[in-house]
Amino acid sequence: MKAIVVTDKAAGTAGVKLVERPEPQAAINDVVVQIHASGFTGDELTWPSTWTDRVGRDRTPSIPGHELAGVVTALGYADTNWPEWSPLSAMARRGCRLDSGCSASRTGIATARWRSM
Repeated sequence: MKAIVVTDKAAGTAGVKLVERPEPQAAINDVVVQIHASGFTGDELTWPSTWTDRVGRDRTPSIPGHELAGVVTALGYADTNWPEWSPLSAMARRGCRLDSGCSASRTGIATARWRSM
């Protein structure tokens, strides 16, 4: 999959790159979403949550974006709330860590307000 990533806070928009990433896998209670549209603003490069998690650990490289629309493409074990290919939109609380696989419960999206489209 292709993803826009940020790796260097000091680089500003010059540090934003389009890269190829492995397809994410859903773990227990995870939802993998194929993103069709995502909101991103330059201000996200100044948000602390783009660069560190809540306990101050480095989150880079991260994928910015705070609102999204897409479809569910995979469910983790025990998740029955979202049939595959369900359309949805969400407001995420923070971007996605590349090493997390970008699935819902590991990015904070699971705690966001999911809305069926």
